[in-house]
Amino acid sequence: SEGDFDGLPYAPRGATLGTTFQRHAAQLIGIDDASYDLVMASHVLEHMLDPLAALREWDRVLRPGGRLLMLLPWAPAVEYDSVRDPATMQELLHLSARNASFDEAVLRRHAELLLRLWAGDDDRARLFSLCPPGTARGDAACRVDENVGHWHVWDFDLLREAVGGCLGYNLEVMSLQEPHHQVVLARKPVVR
Repeated sequence: SEGDFDGLPYAPRGATLGTTFQRHAAQLIGIDDASYDLVMASHVLEHMLDPLAALREWDRVLRPGGRLLMLLPWAPAVEYDSVRDPATMQELLHLSARNASFDEAVLRRHAELLLRLWAGDDDRARLFSLCPPGTARGDAACRVDENVGHWHVWDFDLLREAVGGCLGYNLEVMSLQEPHHQVVLARKPVVR
């Protein structure tokens, strides 16, 4: 189908360098443990209701000594993020314990909270957009599309705690690329 690249060769300049995988960031099914030297996630973590599950999965597929490169939005540059406080590790741990990204009831509850921040008329239709055939977006029968919303606001303190503290990675770069991006480059420890 359109937009389905799973299993196709990854050949950005004509030469095949590998295989393209389309997976939920917290379920990299079919990707072997310690099989990558670099995991890059550009504007992914803020779209995960359970970002710690994604971080654990990226850690699983990253080789010891490999690097994790992440770009996240800088909250003051995003209208609906700028009015929110950064998430807390306690909040993220609670959601992770609930396997929140795969619990429809938790997704729905948090989607309703997110809708309170958004002002547009079409926001419900955008957020509740995984619908059975013939069902209008936004209908009660539709499921939440986790990729649409910024579930959490990230700052460097939370990123340091999640990547350096929880994963034990060496933080090599934490930089603000104004006006929109936080950049984090971290190295996975080499097991000896």
